[in-house]
This record gives sequence, structure tokens and C-alpha cells, in this order.
Amino acid sequence: MDVSMQFSDMREASSSFVEVVYREILEPSFSPDELDPLDFVLDGLTEGGSYELWGLTALDDGRPVGCILGYPYRESGVLLVGYLAIRDGERSRGLGGLLADEIRRRWYEQPGLPLVLAEVEDPRYHAVAGDIDPARRVAFYSGRGAQILTGPYFQPRLEGEGRQRVYDLFLTVLHASSGMISDGPTMSAQKIAQFL
Repeated sequence: MDVSMQFSDMREASSSFVEVVYREILEPSFSPDELDPLDFVLDGLTEGGSYELWGLTALDDGRPVGCILGYPYRESGVLLVGYLAIRDGERSRGLGGLLADEIRRRWYEQPGLPLVLAEVEDPRYHAVAGDIDPARRVAFYSGRGAQILTGPYFQPRLEGEGRQRVYDLFLTVLHASSGMISDGPTMSAQKIAQFL
């Protein structure tokens, strides 16, 4: 790892720092239909907010270069990684892998959250936009052992006027604690249905 690379918990960051990360990293990486509004993100990261959101930022010499946001669904025992994004011009440096490794250390095996899932665009239906390539995202996650769950999946319509539901996504398993997987690569359908 680059010695200047550090990680910062976004729940401990100022709202102005979170806004910089949102505007400079998340907005350029996701369409408005895919990305929660800034006020929703700020609310989730705030202790005592109306819901819980986890965030981690990668910093290179103090400058935010990547981030990852996770949504704990405690009632169903799932942590959903909703966004992993790298600053434009910084991609292909291994920063996404560093963030994925760091959340493995910090977020996996949390009490009450035995299953870590992620939403990933199906490259058969989502085009390359600039240097954002859905096929590379799928390869990134599968290179880390993620398994795609069989069946159609779509992102629920997000808060905000005029936003549309995003279809043609993969729901992938990033991590499952022992007891979550049965009979080889088979996942408990009950646990997934409870989450959905």
C-alpha cells in the first residue's frame, strides 16, 4: 500500500468534507437515479440520524481519492455495499482494492450482520461511460470472490422527485459468515428474501 494512503471513517467527518467526497467522487461515478441525494447521505452518516449509513474514504496525502458506503439492514442481518467509487483520473491504481480490503477488515463479521451484499450493474445492459466500465466492476468484485445471486435484481427507486428505478443489476455476495452458505455455493433463500 502507498505509505501516504490513509482511511477515514465518514461518520466522523465534517459535513463539508462529506459534501466534497459526494460532489467530487460519487456524483461523477453514478447517475442521479443510482445515487442517494446528499442530504440523505449526510443524515445517514450522522449519529442519531433517521437511518444508519457507514462510509469510508481513502485519502492520498489528505486528499479524498475514493469512498465506499454501506447500508446496514440489521433486521435482516445484511450489510449492503451501495457505492464504491474512485475519483476520476485516479482509477486503475488499485484504490478500489485497497478500500475493499479495508472494509473487509472493518465491516465484515460485525455482530448481527453476517451477510455482506453489493449491487453491481449488469454489463449486458449498462454501457461504458468514460472510464466507468460495468464489466470491469463485475471483474473487480468476482476477483475478490464475490458470487452473483441468480435472479433478476433492481435498485429501489431512491428519494427525490423524478428519480427512476434502476434495473438490470446483479446482487452479489461479498461475504457470508459460516452458516450462511449451505450445500456448496448455495445461499439461504430465506435470508435473501428477508432482506429484499
